Amino acid sequence: MRFIDSNIFIRYVTSDDAEASARASDIIRRVSGGEEMACTTDVVIHEVAYVLASKSLYGLSHPVIAGALKQLLLIKNLKVQNKQACLAALELFAAFPRFDFADALSVATMRHKVMTEIYSFDRDFDRVPDVARLES
Repeated sequence: MRFIDSNIFIRYVTSDDAEASARASDIIRRVSGGEEMACTTDVVIHEVAYVLASKSLYGLSHPVIAGALKQLLLIKNLKVQNKQACLAALELFAAFPRFDFADALSVATMRHKVMTEIYSFDRDFDRVPDVARLES
């Protein structure tokens, strides 16, 4: 088993560097084809979402990012720390364009743990119907 870093996923999704993108595509092909097992973390998925959404870098929309990352996370031979929470977070990330992936992952984790209240000064949480934001 090998670990996959964020830049492999970014090159795979963006195809912005022909040589690196081809190598990233080959890695993903081998993992999805069962030739290799790989793993990554929710932190890497967060970094990928952050970079792809960054207006100064790629500026991709949340639904596009969520679709691409969901496709990757569903690869059977790719083990992802907190995979189910990441998948749930991608749904929130696509539905709430002002959310960053960290916020979406927080809500997904809250839902998994059957929690409804969050301490935060971030008013973006006010848009989520089943979340009550508390400041004190």
